[in-house]
Amino acid sequence: MSTTTTPPTPLKIDLTTLLSLLTTLLILLAAYTASTLLLPARAPLRTRILFVWHAFDALIHLLLEGSFLYTCFFVSSSSSSSAAYSWHFTPRDTFFLADPTRTYGAAQGDGFAARLWQEYARADRRWGGADLTVVSLEILTVGFGTGIAAAVCAALVGGGREEGRGGVSAKAWFWMVVLATGELYGGEFSRGSSPFRFIVPKDMSFSGGCTLSETGFDSAATALWSSNASFMLLSSASLRFPPPHFR
Repeated sequence: MSTTTTPPTPLKIDLTTLLSLLTTLLILLAAYTASTLLLPARAPLRTRILFVWHAFDALIHLLLEGSFLYTCFFVSSSSSSSAAYSWHFTPRDTFFLADPTRTYGAAQGDGFAARLWQEYARADRRWGGADLTVVSLEILTVGFGTGIAAAVCAALVGGGREEGRGGVSAKAWFWMVVLATGELYGGEFSRGSSPFRFIVPKDMSFSGGCTLSETGFDSAATALWSSNASFMLLSSASLRFPPPHFR
């Protein structure tokens, strides 16, 4: 059996790419600012790094991935055109929101959120439409991932009053491990750029639908979240907490 591959599209840096990256940097700045306001000035460096990352993670889930869900539920066009219908990602005779007359997703819009996810869809077309699996997992990510990351930040702020190592409470480490595990395998509480949910389907199907060479934006996100999740798991495994005391 022979397979044909489509030559990769050259990396294209346009206004949408720059605005997407700028938005991410502004969210990172907001997370750092929150750390200066909520953590003590003498907080250990590791505590500050962990706080900034999880505040950044919570804001990314809520604002950016929340905007993806917005495009899925509220941005649509008529399915009568072949261009719109090409963004259907549902099985035959199955339609998103049970509406056969409309095609939903970022590819059908022209607002900032739609443009941002059109940029992401250059690497993985599923993000330009309303893929049932992706939307289902993103509801979990936005709903639960945001809350867990925020809970980690709250535990880090109060970590100095609880037992732990390096000013980080056992409660914070527990929820960081839960969140990091989800980030790695791409299921509950995970981003769509998980290496398993993003790369493996492409490799198993020899599909051109997921093309990392299309844009550096998604490749960077995949590497960043996977590396951070691995760091969290290795760091927590290296700690020794005092044994629990039972009355």
